[in-house]
Amino acid sequence: MPSTSNSSLRRFLRQQAPEIQKAISGTRLLRDVRSICESDRWNSFDRFHDTTRLLTDAYEASGVESEVYPIRTGGESGTGRWVIREASDIRSATVDIVSPVKKRIIDYSQNPWQVIQWSASTPRRGLRANLVVVDSKEGLSSRKLKDKVVLTRLSARELIGPLSASGAVGVITDRPVRDLPDATAWTKFGWGAIPIDRAADRLIGLVLSENDGKRLRRLVDRHGKLALHLKVDVRPYIGDHDLVSGIVKGSADPQEELWVLAHSAEPGAIDNASGVAVCIEAARALESAIVKGTIRRPKRSIRFLSGFECYSFFHYMEFQRRYQTPIAVLFACNFLALLSVATQAGAHKMAAMAA
Repeated sequence: MPSTSNSSLRRFLRQQAPEIQKAISGTRLLRDVRSICESDRWNSFDRFHDTTRLLTDAYEASGVESEVYPIRTGGESGTGRWVIREASDIRSATVDIVSPVKKRIIDYSQNPWQVIQWSASTPRRGLRANLVVVDSKEGLSSRKLKDKVVLTRLSARELIGPLSASGAVGVITDRPVRDLPDATAWTKFGWGAIPIDRAADRLIGLVLSENDGKRLRRLVDRHGKLALHLKVDVRPYIGDHDLVSGIVKGSADPQEELWVLAHSAEPGAIDNASGVAVCIEAARALESAIVKGTIRRPKRSIRFLSGFECYSFFHYMEFQRRYQTPIAVLFACNFLALLSVATQAGAHKMAAMAA
């Protein structure tokens, strides 16, 4: 059996892989990465649906069948299932220093990563609060934090409980991103919304880069006290998030499928617009080569799946009725790994492994 498998792989790499490689466009792939980032970068469920439309349009334009499987947010807690408890649309967010100097330090319209996913909102006209700096976990329970906004280098994900208990109204994290002092760290409260044991907690969550945080800290050192005006419009609701499929149909048994997973609904190019873009480009390249007759249609279908990391895929596996489970699953975490397989160098490496 191993020799037959190796022989098939060598034949594929010699005859079909070069034809697939010819159909791949790196320029087109990078264009798709940018397009996916344009909607996912807003970290907002309404914009995630824009990504859905982009993906379905791209698959269908390539002659590849597409499907959209909507998954309702909410769900029964305590079942052990991964549940996104609520959708959340971010409309706007600004933070201004109003005393003793005047300076805008946060603007979601200019940098969407500055709002923590599942942040709370301010009243419609905003709110005014003084800024305090706390960089140790021991200082998070102080009564002096009541009605304050906390600036911290700590990761905000674990702070919603203690800061809510202390009476703080908001947190601004300037947690460093390694080797990128001007980068804003993408942040969210919990995985699928605020953790269930903190369900009643609401905290305004915002993010600055390390260098922007340093500038704000220097103002605190110079003036002693800064008054902020925060205006944040985030709207939670029970809604849907989408699992998008692009399917290259098999010739023998279309119900027998190989799955390629790449999670969307995250704002980064590497994590994971690039993985999603590779799925689109792989589907394009395969279907194009099949139509041209340079490769044979695969016997089994290849289903490219993109959706909320883990939550979408688990729900699809559990609730979407299928004649059979997938025969194999490949995770497209970022395009560099997959692209190496699609290049001649990657093909040579695979051939050497099979020999």
